[in-house]
Amino acid sequence: YADAILYSKLLLLSIIFITPYVLLLNVSIYQSMIEGYIKIKPSMDIIKIFLFIILIPKFQIYGIIIAVVLNDVILFVILFIWFIKTNKKFLIESSV
Repeated sequence: YADAILYSKLLLLSIIFITPYVLLLNVSIYQSMIEGYIKIKPSMDIIKIFLFIILIPKFQIYGIIIAVVLNDVILFVILFIWFIKTNKKFLIESSV
């Protein structure tokens, strides 16, 4: 039971990155930009499988937790970069 509490606390780290990810995804869907996301999504799944293959044999249950959290971080970064590159109107230009 005590171990489950630790595992749960570590998995909660992914919420930090899931929340902005869902926000960006919903904005993209609202703006009808979902086609680009559909092209990116398979690579995200491949990254997750790759992380599982690498980390589970090395760290067992902690490998699963690290893979899930790291996947969420990578997922957010990829989506954020894609969103910024495809959505120029959110960039703030200086008027100096």
